[in-house]
Amino acid sequence: MRPWDGRLLVVAVCCATVGTAFALVIRSVDLTWSALGSSFALWALLVGAVIYGLSLSRPAGLLSFRGLDLLWGVATALALRFLHGLISEANLHPFPSAPLAEGAVTQGWWSSVVFPAVVVAPLVEELFFRGVILVTIYQIFRRGIGSVSAAVTAVLSSGGMFVMLHAAFDPLGWAEGMQLLAVGLMCSALVLATGRVWSAVIAHFFFNASYVGLALLGYLLSSG
Repeated sequence: MRPWDGRLLVVAVCCATVGTAFALVIRSVDLTWSALGSSFALWALLVGAVIYGLSLSRPAGLLSFRGLDLLWGVATALALRFLHGLISEANLHPFPSAPLAEGAVTQGWWSSVVFPAVVVAPLVEELFFRGVILVTIYQIFRRGIGSVSAAVTAVLSSGGMFVMLHAAFDPLGWAEGMQLLAVGLMCSALVLATGRVWSAVIAHFFFNASYVGLALLGYLLSSG
């Protein structure tokens, strides 16, 4: 079994770059499915990098699950949502709201927004950024600069790449950029602290799901 090293990191970065370029091309086409199709095109390349990494070796315990992962994930998601509320000054803005059609939440919103954002994105992005990128960078630098410095390097690199990927598709304001960076940093910290990736997946899942919950609440308040 080959260790996760610079070769995997190069493959992962190439997959992310090619996937982003391919996704942007698809998004530029004026079709109803372009936005969703571009996301799945990108995710397919990210999954390819994850599969390649797992074909080389599996870091001990990375894919194992324990009950504490759920607790850490939910607690982190709540902290992230609270932090986002502070950064974006959510108390000065109305609730987000789900799109309406004849007084009901549109069916397309569930399939084109909720499912990809709540289910697919947390799984794929965490396996790629916190599984492959974070762990590979940590393993590359650990022997040379020590565990602490390697952890800081890996966390900042993974979080920075996470923000850059999202910025490639939509311009990010200060609040949005800080929000994404906080997600990247805290999810990275979870993986390094537990040695497992599922706490980060759960945190990302509940963070995105909490926005959907707020949007549904906004819909109920606006239609009440």
